[in-house]
Amino acid sequence: MKRSLLNGRRTALCAVAALVPVFGTTAGAQRPLPVRSLGAIVAATAETVGSVNGIHETHDGRLLVNDGARRQLLAFDPSLGRSTIVVDSTVGTATSYGPRAGIFLPYRADTTVLLETGTEVFLVISPEGRVARVMANPAAMYGPILEQSVNRNRGAPGAAGFDQQGRLVFRMLLPPGGTSPTRQNTAVSPPGRMDSVPILRADPRAHTIDTVAEIRMDPSPEPVPVDDSAPRPTGVGRGSARGRFAIPVFPLRNSDDWTVTPDGSVAVIRAQDYHVDWVGTDGSRVADPKIAHDWRRLGDSDKVAIIDSLKRQSDSVYSARGGSSANGFAPLYVKPSALPDYRPPFEAPATVSDPDGNLWIRSTDEAVGGGPIYDVVNRLGVLIDRVRLPGATRLEGFGNGCVYISSREGAGIRIARARVR
Repeated sequence: MKRSLLNGRRTALCAVAALVPVFGTTAGAQRPLPVRSLGAIVAATAETVGSVNGIHETHDGRLLVNDGARRQLLAFDPSLGRSTIVVDSTVGTATSYGPRAGIFLPYRADTTVLLETGTEVFLVISPEGRVARVMANPAAMYGPILEQSVNRNRGAPGAAGFDQQGRLVFRMLLPPGGTSPTRQNTAVSPPGRMDSVPILRADPRAHTIDTVAEIRMDPSPEPVPVDDSAPRPTGVGRGSARGRFAIPVFPLRNSDDWTVTPDGSVAVIRAQDYHVDWVGTDGSRVADPKIAHDWRRLGDSDKVAIIDSLKRQSDSVYSARGGSSANGFAPLYVKPSALPDYRPPFEAPATVSDPDGNLWIRSTDEAVGGGPIYDVVNRLGVLIDRVRLPGATRLEGFGNGCVYISSREGAGIRIARARVR
């Protein structure tokens, strides 16, 4: 199987080589493409949800939505006009959701699974939107890590997934300070130093967990002491007698990203030179060429402007609460000098796979008057499209020839279906 996969890719790469005059430059790299707008919105949910912690479109066009904030799994009809509750927050029933936001992932044969946080079982959801059975979590010993790995991105696709053999693929986390969870006794890495964490694959039949690949990470900055007499910043609690500490926000880190594609292959997107390393379900490995990207150098004034802009955004959010970054309500930030000398092509988590296995990678390029910009990269590592979402929207996933996006509306979130083009 490994030989057929690699031979197939060699044949495809030869075909792409004939397109070098179109995609290549004199240096042999691809050329950047112009940015286009996402296709028209064709439907939207009649009601809002509390949060979107994962979605899945079934074969008949229904949309399953994991609403972790309200502890519900909803099934919207194909028109998105009405919904029914598949799993609710009622305690003590066979369809109880659980005490916290659950992990919702596509499984096999158009089924999905919902992991009740704090338990060791998945609820298996049928294509008809019913709880069909329960199954053991193959990574039960990594339960808290799996939960954090998925919910770090509100459960969006790409955080974890199953392959076609039913093996669960997920990644370890890099704790604050940069100490790898697999090397607890090593020294803490300083800010800006690259470290690595493993992507793991849990096999429920063999009862084994192995390492699929490693991704390089820019460790979080060292915690810094916070004046204990100052108002408490969001997310920072009172510490011990030694005082309180907070981890400064570190934007534009050069960290790799990854995702699981529909066929179970793992794509690792490298930040340093912007290319994709593929790991097949049979263990075969292929490195794609560099992806077209307009690398932008960041001077000292650019770095200061980035941090100042983030602080202004924080002040606008927290001013309504009677605070600002000056009096301790808003997050702390690293010094501008800690930022990289070149703007990274993406900032993880950034990648979602569409049904064809193309990677949609959220770019760090700024859209004027629009929403986030995505680089669309095919299985050969070729940049085939650049798509801008509508302003203030978020990419949630894909369906049959469509894209699902969300936007905040009052206290809730509305989900919309849009054409790809």
